[in-house]
Amino acid sequence: FCLIHYIPDGFFSLPSIEDLNLSYNHLTELPASVVHLSTLQSLNLEGNQLPALPFSILGLTKIQSLYMKNNFTSRKLWEHYSSSSPLSLKDMCAKIVVDFEMAYRVTC
Repeated sequence: FCLIHYIPDGFFSLPSIEDLNLSYNHLTELPASVVHLSTLQSLNLEGNQLPALPFSILGLTKIQSLYMKNNFTSRKLWEHYSSSSPLSLKDMCAKIVVDFEMAYRVTC
């Protein structure tokens, strides 16, 4: 509950963060430079104002836990995974892309 609005890019140069709790702030964006936290295993972003995550988050290969409840993210993301755990963050992103493509497929 620090009520921060943004995270300066320099923060993501810290070399050995494994657990990062940024919950219940006023974050509207997570910088793409989050990918520099190569040792990050757990990221808590609950209770912010994030509409999405940066594509670079897929580069966090050691991430095991991601908490995103109470944000402005797409409902489609949580509908599918509310009763089961995804295999990985990449699986979640792939599911969203496939669902989007299926929902907006144009047929002739």
